Amino acid sequence: MRKSALLFSIVIISGFSVFSQNDIDKEKLREVRQELHEHLTEGIMPFWTERGVDEKYGGYLTTFDENGELITDNLNKYIVTQTRMIWGFSVYHQMYPDNEYYLEAARQGVDFFIRNFWDPLYGGWYWEVTREGAMVDDGKVVYGQSFAIYNETGDKKYLDAFYNVWNFADEHMINHELGEWMTLLNRQGEPIDPRIVNPWKCTYHSGRSVMEAIKRIDKILEK
Repeated sequence: MRKSALLFSIVIISGFSVFSQNDIDKEKLREVRQELHEHLTEGIMPFWTERGVDEKYGGYLTTFDENGELITDNLNKYIVTQTRMIWGFSVYHQMYPDNEYYLEAARQGVDFFIRNFWDPLYGGWYWEVTREGAMVDDGKVVYGQSFAIYNETGDKKYLDAFYNVWNFADEHMINHELGEWMTLLNRQGEPIDPRIVNPWKCTYHSGRSVMEAIKRIDKILEK
């Protein structure tokens, strides 16, 4: 029930832009914004700065119990959570540019990701590696490839990685006749799931990744 309520809340928040200004109690909205800001800066961000970075091997640790203690049963690293962590620390640094920790936390995550997730033989990103970085699952899933496309740290040296994953997606994942992306490929870039769309895939994945990439390219071109 709580999970459903949370998802419903996210949908409602995402729809703010469709309301006219006359429909909104701005004072109430300011109060809620302040509550959200305090939760972000005093709750979410400290949780991850204290625990998220894998100081031993690089990348991020993402499994913790109800007391915030690391769960050591399976410390494998997945493309989706690793790229989301990169995104998180990158955005934190954009919000608070004087905090160099956020930038370094993002950069080391990108370095680990490029070093261990990229398939040097066939291109594309692996789905899963060990904590140390050894490949576990060589599948190429649209969900993960999409997140990898739009992450950024503001460092030009990472543009090559962006070009590589976009070229892989353009060549192997996109059905150019229909316009959408294939859902799941094997290591060689051949479709495993013949469906263009399944119950877990929508505009959030391929569409959002492309829109976010465009926004970041525009930022670079404006400088």
